[in-house]
This record gives sequence, structure tokens and C-alpha cells, in this order.
Amino acid sequence: MSATTCDRSVAHFSGQKKHKRPGLDLFWYIVLWPSRVAAARRTMRHLAAMSDYELRDIGLGRYDVLNAASGRLDEDPTIRLAGEMQERRKAPRGNLGRV
Repeated sequence: MSATTCDRSVAHFSGQKKHKRPGLDLFWYIVLWPSRVAAARRTMRHLAAMSDYELRDIGLGRYDVLNAASGRLDEDPTIRLAGEMQERRKAPRGNLGRV
């Protein structure tokens, strides 16, 4: 593969620019699928091994980890978890029943 073809593929995967061979994208998606699955499973294994205290320390709960595990096999769970953390930060905090 030449440097320009490789550069175009990297640019396409990062969403910067499309090149003229969409079949090549499908090829690389299929070829790299096992590595994406392995990385996602490794991340989930690390998160599942954390204690509830450690999860709370990074702003997550056990349910968040279980929910992230329900995604596609090759989906990066950290993206879903980061989105949940952002939603939680934006949500208004109640007064906890105080008047």
C-alpha cells in the first residue's frame, strides 16, 4: 500500500475526507473487526473488575458498566460511558427534599 493510499484511508476513518474506493473501507472494517472486539472486551473486563468505590470515583456505577456491556461487540464502551457521565454532569441537582 502506498503512503498516499494509507493516508487517505486514515483520513476517511477519522472522518476528515472520503476517498474514491468505498470497498476498501469495508475491507478494512472487516479485517480490523477482531481487534476492535478484543479492545472493547478488554476495557469491559477492566471496568467489571473495579470495585463500586472505584467506579464511583470516576463517576460511574455498576449499572453503567452493565449498560455499556449491552452494546455491539466492536463498540467502544468508553464512548457510551463518557456520554452517560456528561449527561449526569449536565443534569440539575435536586435539593434532596430540603425546603
